[in-house]
Parts: sequence; structure tokens; C-alpha cells
Amino acid sequence: VEEGAALLYTVTLSTASPTQTEHALTVSGTATTADLGAFAFSDGVTWKNADPQSGIVVVPAGVSGFTITVPTVDDSAVESAESLVLSVGGIAATGTITDNDAVSISAVLAEDAAQAGAFPVDSVVEEGAALQYTVSLSAPGVTQQEFLLGLGGSAGAPDIGAIAFSDGVTWKNNDPASGIVVVPAGVGSFRITVATIDDSAVEAAESLTVTVGGVSATGSITDNDSVHVSAVVAEDAGNVGLSPADSAVNEGSFLRYSVILNTPRMVATR
Repeated sequence: VEEGAALLYTVTLSTASPTQTEHALTVSGTATTADLGAFAFSDGVTWKNADPQSGIVVVPAGVSGFTITVPTVDDSAVESAESLVLSVGGIAATGTITDNDAVSISAVLAEDAAQAGAFPVDSVVEEGAALQYTVSLSAPGVTQQEFLLGLGGSAGAPDIGAIAFSDGVTWKNNDPASGIVVVPAGVGSFRITVATIDDSAVEAAESLTVTVGGVSATGSITDNDSVHVSAVVAEDAGNVGLSPADSAVNEGSFLRYSVILNTPRMVATR
């Protein structure tokens, strides 16, 4: 049964006794008391002295068979299937309780990899440094888990370097193009470290959003390049563009000075 449902054990006696009889009832298997509710008996069968700790059931006279209903507990733990073995008078039967809980991503935290754990959280890095995304699962899986991993934001492929995982997490089939990460059994959280590229472009701050299993976090990449004057060219305003440049004029004419920047600026500069 799925956890939350009940297992039914039907006990058949060799014959109906003219007097009440007692039989030992033992419980074993991988299920624990936390997984089980109170046992219920049919046909007037009871625990001896109404005490489950006795481990003995009392069967009234004339009863040739009865049932034992065992409710199971619907908890939130992610777990493997569990067995429940009931033995009555030395004869056993086994039921199985399956889990109905799934592992999900509960949180993703973006940080400067060099300042992980800082308070308040620092999720801004200068290009060339690395962003770290800490992914928390709702619970460690009893088997390996797979989750979609996507990148978004204004940062493009040229801005991003290698992506590394901790705790044995890998791309599915070692293929980043799959867009799927595989998390080993028993792992409750892991880190994704994303290197950023230190280029020479002058650009605005860029965002990098990492989404794992539908849960996202965003880090920011700031620029470390500046605009400067790379050249000034003097020319006769009436003869611009000559090669070599004509920078001589007669008095009364105009000189033109062309100022060349190393790169266009995203915003106004002085």
C-alpha cells in the first residue's frame, strides 16, 4: 500500500476452538512504530489484557479466522519502500508500504564564491571572479535524483566560463547540453560554481540567473573596464580624412580635433 493507507492481514486458524485461544503476535520488517497506526482486530479478537505490549492476541471461542488492520502513517519523509511482517502463532505474512513523497528543490542561494556565508548575502562579483549557487533539496533522496538546470539573465555565453558542481553532482551523461543535473542518493544540498570571463568590453552590470528544479537565484557581474581617450587627431576642418592628416591651416580657417575613445561608453562619461 502507499503510506497513509491500511494493510489488511487475514489470519486463518486450523479450526474454531470451543474455548478462547491465545496466540503470539510479533511485528518485524523495516517499518518502524513511527510508520504504523493502532492495530484493529475483527471478530472480537483483542490484545491480551488490552495491552499491545503483551504481544499476545486472544481469539474468542468459535472463531476460525479474523483480520488485523494496520493503518500506515502518511509522513513527509522521503524514504524507500518499507516492509511490515506480522507473525501470528508462528505463521507470517509480509506487506509493503511505499512512499508518496518526492524530493524537490527548496531553495537556491546566489553568492560571491569568495565571500560565501557573508551576512548580508553578497551576490555581486566583478567579472573574472566566480558566482556560487547553493542548492538545497527538500530532503536527501534515497536514490539519485535528476533536476532541470537552466541559465538566464542578461549575461550571455561569452560572459560565462566553466560550471562546476560539488558533492558528486554531474551533468546527465556528462553532457551540459542535456540541461539536466544528476544528484547522488543521500545528498541534501550542493553548490554550483560559475566562472565569469574578464573581457575588455565596457559594459553595464549583467545578471546571471540559475534555475534548478524550478527554483531560481540571481547573481550580478559588474564590469572592471573603463573608457579612456586613446587618440586625438588634429586636421584642417576643410580637408578632413586625408592620409596623412593635414593639420595646417591658414589663419582664419578652422582646425578640427577628433577625440577617439577606446570603446563606446554605456552611459555618459567625463
